[in-house]
Amino acid sequence: HAVHHRTAAVAQAPNREDFFEDYVKNKVYYAVRQHLQETGQQVSLSEADLRKLSLAGGLMARVAHTDQQVTPAEMQIMINALQANWGIDALSAELVAEVAAAEISRDLDYYRMTREFFNYTTEPERQQFLTVLFAVAAADGQVDAAEREGIRRIARSLQLRQSAFIHAQSQFDSD
Repeated sequence: HAVHHRTAAVAQAPNREDFFEDYVKNKVYYAVRQHLQETGQQVSLSEADLRKLSLAGGLMARVAHTDQQVTPAEMQIMINALQANWGIDALSAELVAEVAAAEISRDLDYYRMTREFFNYTTEPERQQFLTVLFAVAAADGQVDAAEREGIRRIARSLQLRQSAFIHAQSQFDSD
């Protein structure tokens, strides 16, 4: 009888393989999901959008964290970008940005994150996202060489042309 009980419990448990895949592919999404479950907080996003925004948050946090910290100005730009570019409410944007910033120092697989982000986005979205990454990098008043290189690597991983990178960068050149 106990075996039958355990089998039923396992059958009703959330699919661990799905959670593991989320954890491996998109740790920011995994952490956002965990936070939502723990707090009972709701977001007005589809699963696919939440995944995409978690990836965007992780990549923005990566650029913000180039100098080993995420400043309040960078955090605000991340929140604003999530709201402006994807039309989500302030609370959801804050949650994604805060979780992304918290997860950034952990062992995130950026190659996998960019590949997943590529799968969830269109080319125009990816091009627009480069501008967002430069806005995050410019939050402190300038884009330094390390930030520029980080964005260049992300652009390459997103299979964007050098011209898209240059166009996005030109909007933040201080020359």
